[in-house]
Amino acid sequence: MKAPEVQRDGDTWALAWHEQGISIGFERISERRDGLRAEVMVDSGATGRVLGPVDLNLLSSSSQTTFANACAKRVNGLTADVWHAIVIQGCAIVARDFRKPAPTLELDQVPDEGPIEYLDDPTRKRGLGLLPKGETIVLYGDGESAKSLFALRISLSVTLGAELPWGPTPAQGNVLYLDWETNPRTVASRLRRLAHGECVETPKVFYRQCFRGLIDELPSVKEEISRKHISLVVVDSIGFAATGALTDDETARTSMNALRTLSPCTRLVVAHISKADAESTGRAKPFGSQFFWNGLRSGVEMRRSLESPSDDVIDVGVLHQKANDGKHMKPFAMTVTFDTESDGILFTKSEIAEIPDLAVRTSMEGRLRALLMKGARSPDELATDVDKPRSDVIRVLRRMNDAVEVGQTGKWGLLG
Repeated sequence: MKAPEVQRDGDTWALAWHEQGISIGFERISERRDGLRAEVMVDSGATGRVLGPVDLNLLSSSSQTTFANACAKRVNGLTADVWHAIVIQGCAIVARDFRKPAPTLELDQVPDEGPIEYLDDPTRKRGLGLLPKGETIVLYGDGESAKSLFALRISLSVTLGAELPWGPTPAQGNVLYLDWETNPRTVASRLRRLAHGECVETPKVFYRQCFRGLIDELPSVKEEISRKHISLVVVDSIGFAATGALTDDETARTSMNALRTLSPCTRLVVAHISKADAESTGRAKPFGSQFFWNGLRSGVEMRRSLESPSDDVIDVGVLHQKANDGKHMKPFAMTVTFDTESDGILFTKSEIAEIPDLAVRTSMEGRLRALLMKGARSPDELATDVDKPRSDVIRVLRRMNDAVEVGQTGKWGLLG
């Protein structure tokens, strides 16, 4: 018997035996203690659907025999022996492909492709960014810190190949938004408002509302990635997508490894933080096991200012807290304007140093600059405000291009 034509999309296979007029689809494949199982459907060019979907153990000869006999009873013209040959051949192909490991490479033979590529630095001119291409980025913060909205705003830019709120323009690509928290109406409304705020047409962002855990959704997600040529996947949020307690190491390892299997897609993951981190003035991490932090390649903390002008205009700090393979971007702020008259939402970059309760979360230089913007101060006053030794404060002041001593007062101020 000739080998079938094989089409693979993610972890979904379609095999066609054209001479026999038979096609078999294999979906939702998973390793279990009793073997390698899949949902299988059989179609005949002459009679249509023959069987399925049924659960089949691809590694069990008795399961294969039972399945082949059931097909033989439903289709005239093909003997049981032919059906056995088709089922055995199909199971062997899918099992081999599914279990095929990544190739072993000789690292000295891997081509040098230059600096790391970032979605927000496609030309590699800057050599840094928030969104390393092909990696897992976690965007995390407390409730109402605009992290989901920010992820959707990034999706808009990637889909259109349009400028991101903080300046660079990403390469255009398709986006798949996986939603474990809300519903299509809510996300579609947000996207329309973001597009309206940018004065552009609403882009075609692919969307899926998810009800099962990430591991269960994975096979069909991979299929969508393959068929729709997805370059960016948004997971909103990992707290609802992960199966198991977030504080368990195994939950974190399983979830982060599952996200890696979506490569070469870039994964933008939304996460929450603990109550203690939300109330702290220090650096926060995504809630859960340390392995969530260990597994991400770029970690971006979002903090909403408590001093935002109004509910319609909020300031959010964007703090690049982890960069595994490159430089950290300097903290910056986003002003999010909810225009009730035009029904638009607009993200604009703003100076984090000008927002006191966000500036204190930045470097000492940023904190000193925020304090000096209110007026000249002595090194002793500044040391008290930033809770650092006077000598450290003076050292930082001297390396700041815009800080100067004010006459003979012993105080420091900002130029201009």
